[in-house]
Amino acid sequence: MAASTIDTPVRWLRFTVDGPIGADAAWVYFAEAIAHGAVTPPDEEGRFTGIFQSGRADFIELRQDGSSVSGCYLDNGGRTNGTLSGAVDEGVARLNWTSDQGITGTALATIDSTGALAGVRYRQRSRSAWGGPPAPDGTTTPCSATEPANPIVTALEETGEARIYGIHFDHDSDVPKSSAAAALEQLAEALESAPELNVVIEGHTDADGEDSYNLDLSDRRARSVVAWLTERGIDADRLTPQGIGEAEPVASNDTADGKALNRRVDVVAR
Repeated sequence: MAASTIDTPVRWLRFTVDGPIGADAAWVYFAEAIAHGAVTPPDEEGRFTGIFQSGRADFIELRQDGSSVSGCYLDNGGRTNGTLSGAVDEGVARLNWTSDQGITGTALATIDSTGALAGVRYRQRSRSAWGGPPAPDGTTTPCSATEPANPIVTALEETGEARIYGIHFDHDSDVPKSSAAAALEQLAEALESAPELNVVIEGHTDADGEDSYNLDLSDRRARSVVAWLTERGIDADRLTPQGIGEAEPVASNDTADGKALNRRVDVVAR
């Protein structure tokens, strides 16, 4: 498909894919579209707060507090459910999901011009659309009547590992952005609540760039998080920084959304 250039600012893009014509053209497979340019993200507080209908009897509930997002979901006609946690960066939510059967994965979503949740969900290397319009008034989910818990505490208690998407860095930088403050505070609170817990702070990158550079960058980012925590009062002996680089992806590095999900900080109990 040929590339096109738009010189004026736009909010939304729409394009049409014309398939081949002929008796042998049964269907057209479309993988993805990538737009390049400067993005002005929406900044509405609580933009991701709401309940969205993702299927006939399937729902996703999200609550946004600053840059942090938590919630739950119902799948398979409401027969299975799970929890969600993550963070918003530049108008896009990067999320972790865990089913009631212990299956885990990642997701990436935004809110479109109609107020619908539009995103993709990864389970291992498979990817599928995930989202939907705002649910009808009065809809509830299993987490509607509960107060959101610290997702890092929950993950460390249940699995001994927490994947954190709220610790943001600029490109090629090891200095946390101001938007990382909420996730860093959550991490500090989790460690303060379990003073006997020692952890490894892992930095992860996508696969862009040289392996050696990514390993070094991820190590510097992990050390930067450790430095922030020690300044916050966490004993440095409890914290071990480790750069992983691009070696442990949680999604495909062949897509922009997969790369976004691979850029993260993990906290592992030791």
